[in-house]
Parts: sequence; structure tokens; C-alpha cells
Amino acid sequence: MATSFVLAAAGKDLRRRIRDPYAMLLWLGIPLVIGTLIGAINREGAKPRGVLLVADHDDSFLSHAVATSFAQKPMSDFFDVQTLAESAGRARMNEGDASALLVIPHGFGRALLEDEPARLDLVRNPSQRILPAMAEESLSLMTEAVFYAQRIAGDRLREKLHAIAESADENAWTESFVSDFSVEIRRTIERLSKQLSPLLLDVDVEADAKPASTAPAPGFASLFFPSMIFMALFFMAQGLSEDVWREKTDGTLRRALASPRGLGGLLAGKLLAAAALLAAVAALAVSIGAMLFGFHWADAPLAAVWLVAAGVVLTALLTLAQLFASSQRAGHLLSNTLVFPLTMIGGSFFPFEAMPAWMAAIGRKTPNGWALEQFKAILFERASAGEVALGFLALAAVLGLVFAACQARLAGAFARNA
Repeated sequence: MATSFVLAAAGKDLRRRIRDPYAMLLWLGIPLVIGTLIGAINREGAKPRGVLLVADHDDSFLSHAVATSFAQKPMSDFFDVQTLAESAGRARMNEGDASALLVIPHGFGRALLEDEPARLDLVRNPSQRILPAMAEESLSLMTEAVFYAQRIAGDRLREKLHAIAESADENAWTESFVSDFSVEIRRTIERLSKQLSPLLLDVDVEADAKPASTAPAPGFASLFFPSMIFMALFFMAQGLSEDVWREKTDGTLRRALASPRGLGGLLAGKLLAAAALLAAVAALAVSIGAMLFGFHWADAPLAAVWLVAAGVVLTALLTLAQLFASSQRAGHLLSNTLVFPLTMIGGSFFPFEAMPAWMAAIGRKTPNGWALEQFKAILFERASAGEVALGFLALAAVLGLVFAACQARLAGAFARNA
């Protein structure tokens, strides 16, 4: 096929797309909107924050320690701790003015020192889910820590803390007591080490292990962003694939079939035009990723090229599906039947890291799921040069096979209205 004919066919499609600016703005706007929304979720200061009310009826050394633990990091990043009477706290909870109310009963400190059952009441705000659950989980961790501290330290710790709580002696923690107490803890750990120590592990270090990546550790937003980009890529490929019906309606396919150039040049021009449009979207997408999520700018060109290559293959695959439909409406229905299941299981609606293991294993084997994983490997600097090269070779091989199938179908039943 002549290069001039391919370029002329691509220019024809590009001019037609430029005359439809709304579709172009939609395609270009998808990465922008997605990046802005995810960036807003991921931005500093977007952590949930609430108020934890504490009604302390015990007013002891240990009850104060419970309340103070929520005022220390990392819990202080999520809670403002306010101490007040229980009646005032319950009134504020009824108004929905706090995330949770912690009620420490009278005698809590004595029960804790004597290793007796003690009860803490946590009233949760039903209109909130995350912060009340964090407060409850933190209290659960505290009870576990107290249990094991009592088992390991024994009566010695309880006696000393009891004395401190009763006397409020600031000099109770003498150097002699601290050293003796440390020796007791060490002896206790040595006595229990045979039962508690894990089995020794043999660690094999591979000589050719990859160097540690300097890319940022992927968080939820940085994992979700590539998934949304591939969803936009799929929808864009679906829209581009439906252009064959316009060519058929306008009689372009019949004229190309009778021309010396044939349909191969026309099809190649359509894929070249699709690549140009995909390049604009890919450049915008990876730029947003670099600005909002810290992806390295040095990886942006390769990531954009991968997006374009994957998008062209998806466009060719969906074009092949269109060529086997009996009408444009049937083609649209068929493409939807393919697009939505593949995007859902292929990691576009949810990242593979957030999916069940069995579903993620299936999704990674889909064409778009495999391409998405390769794209993330480039962004997170997990892919070697050899792996990237093999990936591009695989895309080129698939594109060659699909192109041949599309050309055969165009020259056969589809162009002849059969």
C-alpha cells in the first residue's frame, strides 16, 4: 500500500474528527476530569477527621492514659479529643456533633491494675463509618497490649503501678527499679522464647535482583488512576471502531474496494488517525499522572507510547467485532457486550489490588488487563527494558493478525453488504 494513500486516509479521518469538537473535547477531557477528581481525593489534608468525646468517671492515672493515647500520633491526625461529662457527651452524640463517645467507668484503673475484667463503653455515631471504626479498633489494640504486658511483666509491674497510682510519686521510677524491672522482663522473655520464637528462616538473595525502585510507593489513588485511563482508552476505541459503518454508509468502502489501492490502505489510515488521537489523550493523561501522583517525568514518554500502542490494538479488535455485526445498531450492542465485561474484570472499574484474588488472576489474563499491568509496571518502574520490548512485540503481533482479519472481512462480506 502506498504511504501517500495511508496518510491521505488518516488526514481524512482526522479532519472529520476535528469537525466534531464535542467528541474530541470529551475524549481529551476524560483524563483531565479523572485526574482532577482522584487528585482531590489523594491531596494532603483530605484525611477524615472527627471529634472523640471522653467521659472519664475514674479520673485515675490509667484512665488518663487511655484518653491521652488518642491525643498522640497517629491518632491525633484523625481525632480531636475533648473531655466532658457523660450527660453532655451523650447530648452532643444525639445531635451528631462527634464521631464517638468513650465512657470510662469508675474503678477502671483499679480493675486494670488487679487484672480484673474492666468495661469501656464506646458510643458510635451511626452516620459515620470510618472514624468510629478506627476508635473501636484502637481500643481493641490497647486491650491486647495490656493483656500481653500483664502476662509478661507479672505481679511486679502491677504492684509498682498500683503504688504509683495511689501515691502519685513522681520519683517512683528510680534507676534501681527500672534496671531491676528490665532484668525481670528479659528473664521472662528468655523463659518463653522456646514457645514464642519463630522458626529460623533461610533467606536466599538473588544476585541479579532488580535495584530498588525510586518511584513513589503506589497508593490507592495512584493505582486507581491507570485503571481509569484504560477505561477511557476502551471507550475511545469503541467510538473509533464504529467509524467503519459511516464509511460503509457513505459508499467509501465500495469505492476503495474497486480502486487499485484496495482496502488495506484505508484501514491503515484509520488506525493511523486513531493513533494520533490516542497520542493526544495519552500525553495529557501521563502529564496529569506525573503532576498529581509523582510519577517520574522520565517515564512519561514510554508510558504514553504504550497507551497509544494498546489503544490502537483495542481499536483494531473492536473494529473486527463491528465487521461481524449485521447492522450499526447491532455493532454498537456487540461492542458494548465486549467492552463492559472486559473493563470490569480487566481492572478498569477497580484496581486488581482491590479485587478478590481469583477475579484479579482472571482479569490479568484479559487483553486489556495484561496491557494495564504493563502500563503500571512502566509507571511504577517495575518493568525491565527486555520486558517492555517483549510487550511491544506482543502488541505488534496481535495488531498484525487483527489487521489481516479486518482487511479480509472488509474486502469480503462487509463491503459488499453481504
